[in-house]
Amino acid sequence: MFQFGKIKTTEKPKQNLEKFDCLLKENYQPGEKYFLFLVDDILHKAYLDLLIKDIEKSGIKSYNIVSAISIKTPKEESTEYLLSVESDWRRYIEFNSKCDAIIAFGSVVRILNKSADVTYYDFIEDKFNKPRYFCGSEFVNGPDCWIYPVASVKDLFPLHHGQNDPTNFLTRIFRERLKRIQKDDLSFKDLDLRDYNIIYVDNKEDTSKYLRELVNADLLAYDSETDGLDFNKNIIGTAQLSTDGINGYIFEWQNIDRRLLKQVLITAKRITGSNLKFDWKFMWKHGISRDINFTDDITLLSHAINSNRSKGLKPGAIFYVGKFVGYDLELDRIRKRLKVENFLQIPKDILIKYAGLDPIVAWRLQVALDKHVKWIDKNIPNEKDSSWTIERWYKEVMIPNAICVTNTEFDGIYFKPEIFDESEKIIKDKIAELKAELVKEWNVPETFKFESTKELGLLFKHMGWPLISESKAGGYATSDAVLNEYELLKLPGIKQLKDLRSYNVALKTFIEGWKKWIIKHPDGTYRIHPSCNTFGTESMRHAMRDPNFQQIPSGSVMAKLIKKLFVTPPNIKDDLIGESSKSEWLMVTGDFASLQFRLALADNGLSKGGVDKIAYEIYDSDTGHKDAHSATTLGTFCKPIHFQIIEIEDEEGNKIIFGEEQKIKIKRLGLIDDNEEIIIKGKEFQADDIFLEHV
Repeated sequence: MFQFGKIKTTEKPKQNLEKFDCLLKENYQPGEKYFLFLVDDILHKAYLDLLIKDIEKSGIKSYNIVSAISIKTPKEESTEYLLSVESDWRRYIEFNSKCDAIIAFGSVVRILNKSADVTYYDFIEDKFNKPRYFCGSEFVNGPDCWIYPVASVKDLFPLHHGQNDPTNFLTRIFRERLKRIQKDDLSFKDLDLRDYNIIYVDNKEDTSKYLRELVNADLLAYDSETDGLDFNKNIIGTAQLSTDGINGYIFEWQNIDRRLLKQVLITAKRITGSNLKFDWKFMWKHGISRDINFTDDITLLSHAINSNRSKGLKPGAIFYVGKFVGYDLELDRIRKRLKVENFLQIPKDILIKYAGLDPIVAWRLQVALDKHVKWIDKNIPNEKDSSWTIERWYKEVMIPNAICVTNTEFDGIYFKPEIFDESEKIIKDKIAELKAELVKEWNVPETFKFESTKELGLLFKHMGWPLISESKAGGYATSDAVLNEYELLKLPGIKQLKDLRSYNVALKTFIEGWKKWIIKHPDGTYRIHPSCNTFGTESMRHAMRDPNFQQIPSGSVMAKLIKKLFVTPPNIKDDLIGESSKSEWLMVTGDFASLQFRLALADNGLSKGGVDKIAYEIYDSDTGHKDAHSATTLGTFCKPIHFQIIEIEDEEGNKIIFGEEQKIKIKRLGLIDDNEEIIIKGKEFQADDIFLEHV
């Protein structure tokens, strides 16, 4: 039993399962390089034979195949479960001689790292990234050698699919790894295996002394511990710094002289850390000048190198800084057991040990990433424009953007509660109106639960409507796709039901969902401070949360109600003249026209000799349509899009595009008599400007 304060937790007892010998094949040959193949199951003979065949075909002479777990067919792949049935595989690391490398299959990396921070899939791409990592012994008990992760044996040889040739791309990757481990330099000469030192400073005098020693750093790594995630209401407990990747300093924030810390930050040539947006907002809130910004971020650089890989200090320590694999494992386990979200509540001796390592790991990780990105840019240059390297993209686009987003999050987005109340009333009235229409249309009680998919399904069945699709429970499905089918069948009430759902989403997601994030500031303004994961998606788009200001409706009645919630900041008072500035804030929106398509075209060729001539014609600055949708419509209903088109611009600058032979119906403004409609062709429309006064 583990106890902390009033919280108690008892570990589940290990299952009483039949254990097996984990040595599946012994083939140690003295004088040869010795490799340990660490599999994730007690293999059936058919799988074992295929594995042995590939190993020996590759030319490897000395090896052992050992199961990392001691039971047949584990029931799950969670890290805690696998560790509970771990075998004695470690005694095969040394088998007369120490193994040169380990090939880890499937979930074995969970056992090696005692975590699920990375998987074998993170090592599949080996053009930009190395297909191996060094697993140190300091925090996870070894094995102090290179690890080559590959897929599970059953995925490498999918016999269960009944294939005659159980080979796939994972098999080919595995066979390539077999060749690679025999050629790679398996020494540790390029690893930073230096020892480290954690220095906890608990008084103001020593804090100031050490801060003076940290001035003029070439590279400063910064991290902080807070009692929560909200910089507006939570506090900084400690700040951690490292300027050499050896010494990690932990300072109590209350003991820090802000002027000295500012001097340390200003004089540092580079400042790095992991997700420094978070730390910087807290520092700004706690008195550090907003003129000071970070220059690097290991999370962003990792993402620039490979957007598919896990980011942050823990996975980064595995990928690039193998000495520190699992360095905060004990801290994570204590936090999960006690369900602690406030790190400052963790006992100081435990927090110091691991928090002090954060800036050390960040410092070494930045150095490793700098080296790696330079290697990529040199050996795999941009084939379109060699001046645009990954490093340049990171420094000139990602970092400035992250700083801009940090400022935006810190300042917040302005709102007015009264506008929320106004939109909320309009939406609730519309919901009530739609429900009343449905009650009358479907002859149901006023208490009918229109939001219940189960009740709706029973109602549709009762009304004798066709069954479009079954729900998981076996009743009538009521998804949006089903409602679209009902709408095509012109069944009554469907439009009202779809509108009702839309208004309910607007109420729950935007009105009630956003309102809970509003903070009233001392200056009387109301703001929301969202969190934006800069370039956080695989496609390098931003991703927002708390709340999400993306995917806001743009083309419906609700869109107006939602968009008008946003307001401009109040005018800034001019102290020189004693009144508010005469200038007004103006809110504008901007959007790219088919940005992704245009970028794709640019990537396929930088000249008009590219792969898609029609696409170039669409977007050509002089003769193109400027819009793919109009070109598609013209090509479908008029003539092929590479034919000449007619383009008319009205007095307001709106462009109208028609084909020469396209028939156009013209109705004179202000007249409703059908006899007043005129049918003309596109070329006539172009010839006579009078038609610009018609619709």
